[in-house]
Amino acid sequence: MPSTGRRRKPLSVCLLIHCFLTIGWALFAAQLAQAQGNPRLTVFISDLHLGVGKKPAGAWHEYEDFRWAPEFALFLQEISRQGNGKTDLVIDGDTFELWQSLTADCIYPDASHQQKELGCHEEDALTRLRRVLASHGAELRAIGEFARSGHNQVVLIPGNHDAALLYEAIAREVIRAIRAPAGRVRVASEGHWISPDGLLYAEHGQQMEGDPDRIDGWPKPFIVQEGHRYLRRTWGEQFIQQYFNDFELKYPIIDNLSSEILGVRYGIAAEGSTAAAGDAGRFLRFYLTQASWQQLPANWIPGDKHADWDVKTIRAFGDEFLADPASPEDPIKAAGRQLLRKATSSILAGLSDDEIRQICDFRRSTIQAQVPQEPGATASTAPAGTVENIKRKLFGSREEVFRRHLEVTRAKLAQTDKVSGAFELFVYGHTHLEDKGISPFGGSGTTWTPLVVNSGAWQRTANPGQIQAILSAKGLTSEEALRKLQPEDLPACYSSVFVPPYATHPKSSLKYWRMSQNGKWTLADDCP
Repeated sequence: MPSTGRRRKPLSVCLLIHCFLTIGWALFAAQLAQAQGNPRLTVFISDLHLGVGKKPAGAWHEYEDFRWAPEFALFLQEISRQGNGKTDLVIDGDTFELWQSLTADCIYPDASHQQKELGCHEEDALTRLRRVLASHGAELRAIGEFARSGHNQVVLIPGNHDAALLYEAIAREVIRAIRAPAGRVRVASEGHWISPDGLLYAEHGQQMEGDPDRIDGWPKPFIVQEGHRYLRRTWGEQFIQQYFNDFELKYPIIDNLSSEILGVRYGIAAEGSTAAAGDAGRFLRFYLTQASWQQLPANWIPGDKHADWDVKTIRAFGDEFLADPASPEDPIKAAGRQLLRKATSSILAGLSDDEIRQICDFRRSTIQAQVPQEPGATASTAPAGTVENIKRKLFGSREEVFRRHLEVTRAKLAQTDKVSGAFELFVYGHTHLEDKGISPFGGSGTTWTPLVVNSGAWQRTANPGQIQAILSAKGLTSEEALRKLQPEDLPACYSSVFVPPYATHPKSSLKYWRMSQNGKWTLADDCP
């Protein structure tokens, strides 16, 4: 072929120029987005736990936590109105309850030789999901209508209970069921969500250090064995399936209390007056040894050196050591000392020294400024210092966990070409305990001081004070709480985090969807 007289640039040079232009444009776009701020309303909700639905006869199955489709639809209409059709709804994990099933599925290779760390493979997860989708058509229609309205968008972040969303087929099935226009609904396969300007960051929260539901390899939570992909089943999931599911069949509200610990306390009270010591003992063991640090006001950092507990002296306390409640008002006390002593007689003997130290650490973590030192504690079993000093150390530990997690998250984001990683607001859920915000780096002298907020659960939940108020109003005792109350008896009040449009810096607030005095649903700043 004759030469044209024009010399071609080498292909490698062209690719290099193309790469520079692509990277340059990405950086420019990110800077432009950051300079423009965010003109959209952003709403974060979490932990709906859409589950198995109703029984054939029409009553709610005891496993089902989400029974609130009408008010959920009204909530979505309201946030669309408030955002003038430009609202980003971020559902921050556990939209679906995929840990619970009505069949003996996700057991591999079989029940006799089960490998407990193997969770559902894609086919079994799809079967579980389809039951949930069939049971919650109203909620899915409401999300679809929201996504079709104006320019609204929906992001579904996978959580620990619906990590199966990270299977491609599961994500496609959910998006198909919502029936929104293309691009309006997506599953965050990256395991988190970040706003275009890089200032808002959201994840479910189970990846925090020390959480029993932390999933190795996130956002690829899979184990590959003999050519098959399985979800990685965490210790937390194993425990829930082994213990909590059985008790939820008896006590449907146990999963709607504001923390696992509150559920266990009332569980011991209920079991103490109605059941065998063995069941009370199972509740007690969980209460004493298996608490998630995130579901306490403050806690020790897993891996920290234990206090110098005198295990020999503790064993000398015998069953009384295990039976002592964390506070004088604890419902465990109402269960009766006789049964608790019977339930704990075999537990204490079977506990290792490390488990006893863990119990002591847990008890230390429940100390509040207004609660005196626990009964039975001596100089050899109690940590040194005043209650205020202990409380300060515990809260400091929690903030240190957040600091480490935020720093790791920022470093990972900074490796991308989208954002700098210097987000200003970190939103999570997971614990079902809403929190308007803490600043883990506050007072540290650093220029980066992100605010950490918790959206709580878009559920009917109840904290200790609310439960006591309900019991008083209904004339019920602590022993009757779980046996007599249903999720519908809990406050009709659903939490969320709102971030209005902003030019430079985002500001967040907790909002509650609840019934006003005139009988209409409205957004409020508190929950009665």
